[in-house]
Amino acid sequence: MRAPGARRAAALWFIRSATLVAGFAALERAECARIDPSCDQVRVADLPPVGEALEVHSTSSGWLEIDELGQQLVVSHPSSGMVVELPMPLRHGLRLLRSDAGAPVVIRRLEPDSARGSVRIATYCEQSPFPAGELRWMERATLLARRIETPTIASELSRTLTEAVELAATAPNPLLRAFGLHLSAQAMAVNGRHADSIQAFERAEAAWNVAGQPRRALAARVGRAEAEFRVGHFGEALAIADANRIAITVETAYFVTRLRNTRCLALAALGRTPAALKCHASTVAAYARQDERSEYALALQTYAGALYDAGRISEASRMVRDGLATVTGPDAPLNRGRLLLLAARIALQRGDIARSLTDTRAAIDEFETAKVVRWKANALLRLVDLYRRLGAVTEARAMLAQAVPLLSWRDSRVRLFQAIRSAAELEREAGHPLVARALATVSVDGYAALEMPVELDETRLLCAELDLDRGAFDAVDRAIAAASPTPMTASHWSLLSIDLDMRRNRLGEAQDRLSRLRSAPLGFTDWVRFMLVDARRRSGIGDVTSARRMLTAALRRIETLARASKNPLLARAIRRQAHPLRTAAIDIAFAADEGSLAPSLAMWMPGLDTADARLARIGHGEELSAFEAAVARELLTREDVERSRASSDAQRMLLPLLTERYADDAQLVAPGSIGLVSIQRSLGPDEALVTWFEGSRNARLLWLTRDTARTFETADPLAVHSSIVALTALLHSPETPLHEIDAASRRLSEQLLARVDLPAPPARLYVLQDSPLSDVEWPLLSWPKTETQLLDTTTVSYVHLQSNGAAVRGAPGQAYVFTAAMDASEAGMPVLASVAEEVEGLSAILRDSGRALAQGRGSGAGLRAALAQPGAWVHVAAHGTSQPARIGYSGIWFESGARDGKPEFVSWLDILGRPVRADLVVLNTCELGKGLAGGDGNPSFASALSIAGAGEVVADDWAMSDASAAQWAAAFYAAMTVTPPPDAALALRMTQRSLRARRAFRHPYYWAGLRVIERKPVRSPEHKHSNEVNHEYEGIALAH
Repeated sequence: MRAPGARRAAALWFIRSATLVAGFAALERAECARIDPSCDQVRVADLPPVGEALEVHSTSSGWLEIDELGQQLVVSHPSSGMVVELPMPLRHGLRLLRSDAGAPVVIRRLEPDSARGSVRIATYCEQSPFPAGELRWMERATLLARRIETPTIASELSRTLTEAVELAATAPNPLLRAFGLHLSAQAMAVNGRHADSIQAFERAEAAWNVAGQPRRALAARVGRAEAEFRVGHFGEALAIADANRIAITVETAYFVTRLRNTRCLALAALGRTPAALKCHASTVAAYARQDERSEYALALQTYAGALYDAGRISEASRMVRDGLATVTGPDAPLNRGRLLLLAARIALQRGDIARSLTDTRAAIDEFETAKVVRWKANALLRLVDLYRRLGAVTEARAMLAQAVPLLSWRDSRVRLFQAIRSAAELEREAGHPLVARALATVSVDGYAALEMPVELDETRLLCAELDLDRGAFDAVDRAIAAASPTPMTASHWSLLSIDLDMRRNRLGEAQDRLSRLRSAPLGFTDWVRFMLVDARRRSGIGDVTSARRMLTAALRRIETLARASKNPLLARAIRRQAHPLRTAAIDIAFAADEGSLAPSLAMWMPGLDTADARLARIGHGEELSAFEAAVARELLTREDVERSRASSDAQRMLLPLLTERYADDAQLVAPGSIGLVSIQRSLGPDEALVTWFEGSRNARLLWLTRDTARTFETADPLAVHSSIVALTALLHSPETPLHEIDAASRRLSEQLLARVDLPAPPARLYVLQDSPLSDVEWPLLSWPKTETQLLDTTTVSYVHLQSNGAAVRGAPGQAYVFTAAMDASEAGMPVLASVAEEVEGLSAILRDSGRALAQGRGSGAGLRAALAQPGAWVHVAAHGTSQPARIGYSGIWFESGARDGKPEFVSWLDILGRPVRADLVVLNTCELGKGLAGGDGNPSFASALSIAGAGEVVADDWAMSDASAAQWAAAFYAAMTVTPPPDAALALRMTQRSLRARRAFRHPYYWAGLRVIERKPVRSPEHKHSNEVNHEYEGIALAH
């Protein structure tokens, strides 16, 4: 399946022009076969092998007609006379040229293979075989054909197509009319007008038959079959691609095999997998016999895709590797892109999300090189779906915005409806149910028209869920009654019915349905939803304790699975399944109106280690790898076959663990788990830890000290989020008036802290890094009933809780300083002029502190090696960047050490999963401190370092001026060396106050974005049966 790409066309015309103008002498030296036709003679000659040429020496001057018979040719000759070249249909083109007596015309193969082929050569000495009018028509067709072989820019496409239609209409004989019609059809196909090209190829096929040209009619038939497939008419493509009655000759072998390849694809699309696999195997073998190397690589890719869809992953992976190693020729970028796209699906199937992302991006780059927009759109839509399932809604929307303009209503309907459905799912996640419902309805109508029952059922389910969200219960009832669930969606529809029963207060019916569903095998996502709806049912009948315990048990199991995963991106996807459980638990706690909410809420603190000891046993060896792959497929893929199989695999491995009953609740506590009392005991006398619990309508702060655990009501969640965003936007510019920042800070302080009735702020405040409060610049907030900023009273740090940690530091390790001042020409980045001054100042301070110092130009390998050194201090002065549209694109730019001269980018994906043992990492770069606004699929680079093991990480939340960067770094290290033991948070607070006191840096833009992220050691209970354990943890096993 392919239309000639731009790369192929460019190569073809380059070869032709080069040989005509400057390459003839070189060709003369090649191995040659020679023929010497006489006047008015017609000969058919076999093409010589690759690397050899066929020389034609006419005995007299005149005309030479060269007709391709199954292979594309390159023809070179020294004549400057008339040249007519009609290169279409592919491999059956026609050339007419003036030749001089004895002057050689050299004919070679275009493709680097040895497939059989021949050429028809006719000589005319007296006069042209075509009258003058026909020659003029052929000259016009030659010029048009050269334009048609490459995609035309949109502004010229209409004129090109009009010229092609007019050319066909004015053809002076049936043969040339067929050429004209084929040119017109090919122009449509090359420019993605596949729906229009179907009838155009059909007209060309009929015209070729009228002209007595069956071999060229076969080429048009192939174009028609491939166009039918591309627009989703799989049945029509299958019928047209029936090649059983076509005689296979040297002239027809290529197109017969290509027609069969279209048949294979249509069989696969229609779900006839065994027949498709058999067909693909036959096609690959045929191309191998014919030595069609480019086509063989493409057929190998489609066969690998079919094996993948059939679950034969190892065979598919082997074929992909072989294909990537052997693909060559002008279509290599397109073929590599398609193979990389399949490699990305295989990586995801195995749970390797980072590899899948890398391969998909590489595929997009290849499609960009090949200028094949249809495949680029396919790859972008895969990223949209993967990003959404990872929770990266902002990134998914950015990818969707790139993909949609590449799709055509007429020519890419299946992908277009997929894009619309993805948009509906994204709008739902963004809280726009009405917009989502309207988009989903469009997809329902589209899938119904295309007769795609699986996609139709899934999208109807999405519509029903959206109706449930907005309270349209009658519509949901009708949808459930009319549903025809597939095996994959049956449990979804059952859970939807239960949810509807509860919202309509039909609790008895809901309980009956739940009882029936308990014995059904559920995949991971269905199991999570089962726990959620059952907990809501229990809460609805007043059994709050049971509901809470069920949600808690589910959370523990989700957290255990996430902890067991060796893949950080998969762990994020697994933890994301707990979000609705967390919201439901918080709502239940708020509604209970208990005297003290703290114990009820503490279990649901973001980032809390709530692992299940019993489930922790799966975290070893091959069992874990298989489970990881199954969960990754279920959570992160859209393909129905993949997800159905994944759900089955996941439930097979998960359910035996989830359904075991425990002797008592204490068994649910994992060694090393963190609980409320443990956190309190880790706090000092004048320290506090704060986090925020956000329910459906209300929110509260949880304020922990060594002796107390209290909750305080805040403003409603929407108002708080709006104020955080507003303050952050004001801080991003040094031009913002200070009074506007002060007003925004006071407003946010009032919303968060007005109900905090404590007499004074703590000396040190820990803010959970994984909570919404980590987006707040806390030093700017003021304590209730005072005008004093927390910067003047409180040391603030953002923390990841570390179970069984120890606060004891080892001996001072080596200090590493990495710089990348960056040449102005590199990646468009400005030179960091203050880097030299910065390094000189801090080097002196570090040497005086007794630390050995190593410094030099930064590199990814050098940075990773330094981070792995126990006790090390690592300082980076370079450009940083964060791109919300691409997961993993929060990182550091280093100057190039590679031959290609391109800067090296080190992402947080390069850090997570690697050992990080440094005590301190200072990122004097831009934008690497805080997570991306709205980009909830991306942790910040600094946060990733902390998660990976760095003791303390200092970073900036936004782009900082070069001058202030040098100033704060020197002040920070000076403060670090005078506060034994070194305390990064306290040193940073001293630095911020110092900058604020200076007129040049008084504006918060220069210092408020600096933050410390640290690992807070928390000692967990030593004995799992202690009173503390029973007080901290409650839980039940699944009632299966």
